[in-house]
Amino acid sequence: METDGKDIKWVPGLTFGDKAQVKDAVRSFSIASGRPLKYSVDDQQRIQVVCSKGCPFKMWFSYLKENKCWQLKTVNDEHNCIYQYRNKLVTVKYLADQYGPRIRRNPSWKLKEIQEEFRTTLKVEVGEAKCCRVRQRALSQVEEEMKKHYAGVRNFGGEILRGNKDKTVKICTTRVNEGDAPHFQRFYVCYDKLKKGWKAGCRPIIGLDGCFLKSVCGGQLLSVVGRDGNDNMFPFAMAVGLDKAVREFLPLVEHRFCARHLSSNLSKKHPGEAVKVAFWRACTSTHPTQFKAAMKDLENHSKGAAQKMNELDPKVWSQAYFATHSKCASTDNNISECFNAWILKTRYMPLTDMLTESHDMLMERIHKKRDAMRDVDCVLVPKAKKMLDRAVLESSECSVLWDGQDDFQVKWRGVWELTGIPCSHSVCAIQKMREDPVDYVEHWFKKDTYMRTYSFCLEVLRGEPFWEETMGDTVLPPPFVKQLRGRPKRQRRREGWERARGRMKQSQRPNFSRVGRVMHCIICRETGHTRGKYPNKPADYVEKPVRKRMPKRRQMTEEEAERAAEIERVGKERETEEAELMDEILEAEHVVSAPPPTTPRTVFMPTPNVEATHGTGGTPSPSKLQPHEPGTSKRGRPKLPMRKFKVPRKKGL
Repeated sequence: METDGKDIKWVPGLTFGDKAQVKDAVRSFSIASGRPLKYSVDDQQRIQVVCSKGCPFKMWFSYLKENKCWQLKTVNDEHNCIYQYRNKLVTVKYLADQYGPRIRRNPSWKLKEIQEEFRTTLKVEVGEAKCCRVRQRALSQVEEEMKKHYAGVRNFGGEILRGNKDKTVKICTTRVNEGDAPHFQRFYVCYDKLKKGWKAGCRPIIGLDGCFLKSVCGGQLLSVVGRDGNDNMFPFAMAVGLDKAVREFLPLVEHRFCARHLSSNLSKKHPGEAVKVAFWRACTSTHPTQFKAAMKDLENHSKGAAQKMNELDPKVWSQAYFATHSKCASTDNNISECFNAWILKTRYMPLTDMLTESHDMLMERIHKKRDAMRDVDCVLVPKAKKMLDRAVLESSECSVLWDGQDDFQVKWRGVWELTGIPCSHSVCAIQKMREDPVDYVEHWFKKDTYMRTYSFCLEVLRGEPFWEETMGDTVLPPPFVKQLRGRPKRQRRREGWERARGRMKQSQRPNFSRVGRVMHCIICRETGHTRGKYPNKPADYVEKPVRKRMPKRRQMTEEEAERAAEIERVGKERETEEAELMDEILEAEHVVSAPPPTTPRTVFMPTPNVEATHGTGGTPSPSKLQPHEPGTSKRGRPKLPMRKFKVPRKKGL
């Protein structure tokens, strides 16, 4: 156990058991005092500790052979240096030993957050590269950590059952060979309080889904998620391990498929926006007649897609054939996807840490949902009230005829019976009878039912040191998943039509498939080939260069436009002032261009038999034969006097 550096009193005669204790004490003191201590002498018999250059601080330790210990001989505990955040004694090994368990519980801990943690707790500045090495070293020790972790799985199961024996906990192990130690295979937990809450107020429909765990042991987390009256998730059972078909255990229960996954799989072989629209029309149809019309439309666009969907029973994917007892018209399993995203951070943790964290999140969620609904002053839950208000608004455009008994002409099968909330046609008939539509809403959507759902609270779990020992063989961790090369992916694979979260890089943008697209040649305007593979390309054909699109210029704000105009105005004023100053200097020097010379020039005519050439043996140029007059150039022009002057600049420009 390391000693706090603030509690150490450095006096001569202070003894330590071994050399490691000396260095741990020096490191703790260096971190606590903010002094960059270092070892000027470090061998088997002596240790000398000094501070920065020019600081008088010094400590001298010696090894006593008689007592087999280290003793502080001399100390000068005075400093003239300042507090520093850089400390070489804060090594990678030290940080990995101190923060290793925390990093292994949360392998997705970002480097910026680790760096901020070191700065806050230790008051030291650690570079990002060093933080990366700390995390790698901590994760490399995960194998031994996993053995200790899975050895307490049975104790964790006993802790869950301690508060309530009605809970269900099952642990399944496997042995490679007979007589070998058991390895972990599956873990199932169902909380009794959550199960009672689901029975008391949730509709009789559940969502089953699985997500991959991100720990070194891998595996899947299977969850059972219900829906409360406000269409929020209500998880009450989880399992870690292998999946089994639900139909084997619940053959008489109504089953539904997720329409979003069906649409995604269908668009891979039968792409097209028209096919997608026709599929969703068939999926959301609330009457068999509407469903048949939508399927006929789907067949007109793609016979293969219609044949593929006809192979499935419409009871598992179309609202027109859903059973009405569950009062749920949902065609997707997004409620389970929400749960998987909600526990995303816990999926990087080991088994018991993940289940403990999930238990704490559920325990806190229950009382927060209950307290939030307690302040709502309405008979219905907010979402049901919103749907009913919309139906009442739409019913103003309907007309209703009554047969005098129990039937109305606006009666429409599907929406009311399927959702449990009156639709616009039903509201029109209810108001015709001068009754309140709220009385016809199913009890699942009432506030009292919602409060009963969240009236059962989970028990608190104790920490791992307080778990009681449970009988059974020690469980070993499952085989580790081989880690692939490169940076691991943090997000799931998205379809081409899905957009990634946040701003996308060029490499992250979806690549839309060209399957099904009809390509035309730019030369002959026919299909089947492009201009690069045009068979009868003329010989004089020249391809037009591809014009690169210039990036759009960002439109300047009013402040930026005013600033640019001011800079341009100042520049013009500066040019005008410099031109005026130049004219004044020239006038002061009386520089006037001289008139052209009056002396006639000698004209040279080449001989008839010799060509006039320059530099190749012909007649030389006149400038080489006749010397120029003093004060003139080679061409006879007068030379201007050379003057050096400095243009003064106006201050503030």
